[in-house]
Amino acid sequence: MRNFIPGIASTIAAEEMTYFFLLELQLGGATVRYNDSDIQIIHEGETVTHGDVSLTGVYADHGDLAPEALGVVVQSGDIRVWQVADTAYRPERWQDVFSLGIDVIIPPINGAYGNLNGEEAARLAALTGAKIIIPTHFWTFVEHRSDPYAFAEYCRTYVPNAEVRWMTQGEGTLIPCAL
Repeated sequence: MRNFIPGIASTIAAEEMTYFFLLELQLGGATVRYNDSDIQIIHEGETVTHGDVSLTGVYADHGDLAPEALGVVVQSGDIRVWQVADTAYRPERWQDVFSLGIDVIIPPINGAYGNLNGEEAARLAALTGAKIIIPTHFWTFVEHRSDPYAFAEYCRTYVPNAEVRWMTQGEGTLIPCAL
C-alpha cells in the first residue's frame, strides 16, 4: 500500500521562514488549499525535498491492521523532527533514525492499539537524544487510557535534560533554529 502524508500538525521555523505541512493554511484572512496534485506519496526510506525542507519516510509498526503505517523525519536546516506515528516499540528497526541526530521527537504515549506507552516513549526519546519531546495520543479517547503524569515521570528518569512540550489538539509550536 502507499502512504499519504496529508499533513503534520507541527510548525518548523527556520530563521525568518516558517513551513507548514497542512492541507489548508490560513494566511491573513485568505485560505490556501492544496490540490491532490500537490500531495506527494512517499514510502519507507524515501525522501521528498522542497526548498530546504525534507521529509523522509521511516519505519512504524501499528500492527497487522495498518501495515502501511509510516513515521516521518522532517528536516529544515540543521533541525530534525521525528513524527514517530502510531507505532509499537521497535528500537532495533530505528537505528538509522537514531544516527540522524533527532532534535525533536513526537511520540504517542497512550499504550493502546499498538502504540507506545509512556515509558516506551520516554525510552525512545532517550535513544534519539532529542532535546524536545512533544507527546501525542493522551486524552484523545477514553479507551486510550494514557497517563501524561506517568509519562512526565518517565521523562524525568530517562531524559532529564529534555524539554517536554504539552500541546492541545491543533496547537502549534516554534522550534529554535539551534538547539
